[in-house]
Amino acid sequence: MNRIYKPDSVLNVCLVAPFPPPYGGIANWAAMISDHYSKHPELRVEIARINTAPPARDLDGRTIFTRVIHGARSVFSSRKELKALIESGNVDVVHVTTSGSLALIRDCILLKLCMRKSVKSVLHIRFGRVPDVIKDNGLEKKLLMCAMRAANKVLVLDSKTEEACLEENVIADSIPNPVNINEIQQGVEKVGDSVVYLGWVIKAKGIEELLAAWELVKTSKRAMQATLTIIGPFDEAYMEYLKSRYSFAGVRIEGELSHVDALEILSRSKIFVFPSYTEGFPNAVVEAMASKCAIIATDVGAIGDMLRDKCGIIVERNPENIANALIELLENDDLSQTLADHARLKAYKMYDLRRVGKLYAEYWGS
Repeated sequence: MNRIYKPDSVLNVCLVAPFPPPYGGIANWAAMISDHYSKHPELRVEIARINTAPPARDLDGRTIFTRVIHGARSVFSSRKELKALIESGNVDVVHVTTSGSLALIRDCILLKLCMRKSVKSVLHIRFGRVPDVIKDNGLEKKLLMCAMRAANKVLVLDSKTEEACLEENVIADSIPNPVNINEIQQGVEKVGDSVVYLGWVIKAKGIEELLAAWELVKTSKRAMQATLTIIGPFDEAYMEYLKSRYSFAGVRIEGELSHVDALEILSRSKIFVFPSYTEGFPNAVVEAMASKCAIIATDVGAIGDMLRDKCGIIVERNPENIANALIELLENDDLSQTLADHARLKAYKMYDLRRVGKLYAEYWGS
């Protein structure tokens, strides 16, 4: 069934992933990648989409019940779409992205279908909890091992996940998330002591630790005029809770913005802070690197790899450590500039969409 790929022929790739709307890390990546190949026919990659996006985000009121119902529907509809595509003969590689948890049931079913039909497949692990999942040795590990064994190749985003896979005798490859350099404004003047957070305004992103840290920062003499801009969707009830607990002095809430507007604020900000509990390869961090921000973040997912070589400051996720790092960068312009310069250079060298797009094409072709 599977055709023999030749370097001068078009490679047909079926990308199984969520596509926006709703917007999210994996969905934004999937849209960026598929759009890139449609605009660059010289790469000779054709992308067919199987959209696994839920009808709504948890933030928009999605319940456990609706998640289960959508999950069941997604299994049947995705398998039906993939089976039809394979039988049409128009697929060389099936690239399945996974966010873990119960979605791995669908991933196992799709990858086993590829195995039975002799179609090459890639499992792309898009979450950073793999070391903990493997250590926990529960149901999620069993599902993950099932998916990894059914795939021809396993693709990961960070060195910790790569090492955890190797401990289970699974050889994984690593390709980073890209950033579209053309979308990043260059030569924009930074606005004073401006700090920005970009992401979902939820507890799991460390937003409460950040607000607690900001109260400590505002006691610093240099930080009297500093501002913290929070960009991202939020639940109104949770925001009211945050406002009842923290002072919000010098804090501006922007809510969910268009990608263009969010990048504009990022380009004018001096410091980017991201104290998340768990990540895969956060697009916001690499966009902050390309925007020449000094970065403060927790060591989760690929962030440690991204900020290595003096490209940012890694902190423990507690208010005191975050506050100390913020004060250090606000008071030390030379350090802030050095980190920002290193981060921008690395983003252009390692994460440019043109480079990463070629890496994917070569990977699928192999």
